[in-house]
Amino acid sequence: MFFQKAFKSAFIVVIPLILLSNSNLKAINRQDCRSLLKDSTLTNAAFVNYQITDGVVTVQWGNRTFSRQLEDEFYCDGTPNTIPWIETSSDKYIVMRRGCGSPCWYFYVLPLAKEQSISNGMFDLDIDLQKEQIVYVDNHSLIIEQLGTHRKQTVIPKIDCKAVFLGFCVDSIQLANNKLYIEWVDWKNNEKNKVVQWVDVKL
Repeated sequence: MFFQKAFKSAFIVVIPLILLSNSNLKAINRQDCRSLLKDSTLTNAAFVNYQITDGVVTVQWGNRTFSRQLEDEFYCDGTPNTIPWIETSSDKYIVMRRGCGSPCWYFYVLPLAKEQSISNGMFDLDIDLQKEQIVYVDNHSLIIEQLGTHRKQTVIPKIDCKAVFLGFCVDSIQLANNKLYIEWVDWKNNEKNKVVQWVDVKL
């Protein structure tokens, strides 16, 4: 009986402390995640800045002549990789990514030309910034997109990928010289085979 009363009393005391601790932690995380984010100035004077207001993060980018802001908003109380980070850049683009699970990721290709619209989506697998081309998964096919014009080319896999996510059937992939090289993994009769596919990029 004494043990039950002592346990009950301790339980009553501990629960408010846990709730208070969690609420304080949540408030801190929601208000400020600046320590996890770093504004960047690139060699071509382009920049990416993070603005934080009441735990809501917005991403701004630009150069000497203009500044723009992503429409998407992000939150300090989420996991750090759900806020976009710089993956790579060129004199024309800044490429950012953010996570959303496993396997799950988003990409943002931010143009440094004032009037050009962004390219964004999920599951990018390769990008050639010199040729201004990106390839990404779209349901059960691959899409090659021209960043400047947003024209798209659909690539149908040479294999019947049984995986829920098509990317699981890609062993390697590369955009180069206006071609897309794909090495697929194909399972037949419990054996793993490689299927190579070359695609001319016509954008």
